[in-house]
Amino acid sequence: MNRIYRKVWNKSLGVWAVASELASGDSPGAVASASFIDRRHRLALTAAIALALGGAGFATPLPANAQSLEVGRGASAPASKATAIGANSHASATGAVATGADSSASGVNSSAIGRQTNAIGENAVAIGYNSFVRQSGENGVALGANAGVTGANSVALGAGSRTHEDNVVSIGSDNGRGGPATRRITNVTAGVNATDAVNVAQLRDVADVAENTAQFFKATPGEDSVGAYVEGDSALAAGDGANAVGTATTALGTGANAVAENATAVGANALASGQNSAAFGHNAQANGPASVAVGGAAVNEDGEPLITNGGVPVTTGATSAGVGGTAVGASANADGFAASSFGVGAYAAGAQASAFGAVANAAGDYATAVGTQTSASGT
Repeated sequence: MNRIYRKVWNKSLGVWAVASELASGDSPGAVASASFIDRRHRLALTAAIALALGGAGFATPLPANAQSLEVGRGASAPASKATAIGANSHASATGAVATGADSSASGVNSSAIGRQTNAIGENAVAIGYNSFVRQSGENGVALGANAGVTGANSVALGAGSRTHEDNVVSIGSDNGRGGPATRRITNVTAGVNATDAVNVAQLRDVADVAENTAQFFKATPGEDSVGAYVEGDSALAAGDGANAVGTATTALGTGANAVAENATAVGANALASGQNSAAFGHNAQANGPASVAVGGAAVNEDGEPLITNGGVPVTTGATSAGVGGTAVGASANADGFAASSFGVGAYAAGAQASAFGAVANAAGDYATAVGTQTSASGT
């Protein structure tokens, strides 16, 4: 093929045109071919100019900061490395990202994603229509429409969820504003570590243990209950107003008091105040070291309080006041070193005195009275 070209004069257009060397300027065909080629060039040039001029009307202006990005009518990202995408979106802090119409990210490295979102706190994240993180919500995350965070390092999950304290996670709102006040969390596995969440199944197991225990151990509070009190190693107190004070003390019953080392008081208002002492029964008292008192207050055949000859009701329980003394029986009393009294109202007063029988009376050291209402005097 002949590839040699030359210029010929186009009379109809009045211009020079490029044509084959075989073409003639006077040839109608040559003129037509040259005219067609020239017309294509002019159309291409016109289209290029039109594209350049027309495209200028749609160009996005560059932000003032070369490291920022602004996309959308009214979008503004004046800060370094900020990004604003969407009509009237604003990213006004370093590293901030605002995506969505009317979104605003004004905290350093904050992100606001969604229409009318607002992230003010540093490193804050607000995702969802009208969600927000206040300036006080540094590192806060609000996820969901109308979710809001005001506490630092806090998270609000779900539409309308709100947090008002630092370091918390909320899945609802305290007043239900914008969303439900509470939500259930489902599909939670059983917790293992001390800081894990527990599920209802685990709580039911605990409730079952408590219920089984309650079958055999029960207590009811009284009026103006004050609770039990313990002080000392291995001390145990059970009952309203029970007090166990001292090492290895035990107080069982309302108002029971064990207040010396190794002392034991069992019964309402029982008192064991001597070291290694033991008091069993209502109002029983073991006051001497190693003493034992067993029994409550004496009553008559009708179960009424026993009346003394002086007309005074007997209200005291068994009492052992001496060292190593033993009093067994309602209102029995052993008052003296190693004294012993056994029986209702039995009384032994003196060192190693002994009274056996109802209202038996042994008064004096080494005295012994045996039998109902017997009396013995010692030295």
